Amino acid sequence: MSHQYFCPSYPNPNNGTFSIAINSNVGDLTIEIVDMQGRVVYSSFENNVQAGFVKQLSPEAMASGIYMLKLTGNGQQRMDKISIQK
Repeated sequence: MSHQYFCPSYPNPNNGTFSIAINSNVGDLTIEIVDMQGRVVYSSFENNVQAGFVKQLSPEAMASGIYMLKLTGNGQQRMDKISIQK
């Protein structure tokens, strides 16, 4: 996913609660959080995502560590590293 569509997750590092923001109309959006072993530990599908969309995430099952936030939408994919410190 192009940088113009997506604002990095904030805050980062975080305590297990963080937000993502989308700056552009991307249509359907898949949000996944993947651990360093490649396991999907969180997944969400959002319909008709428009500019200004903000989603707060607080997946309770996630332990402290480094994860990859994967966004797929509008025919593109974006991955960013997130750090959780509980």
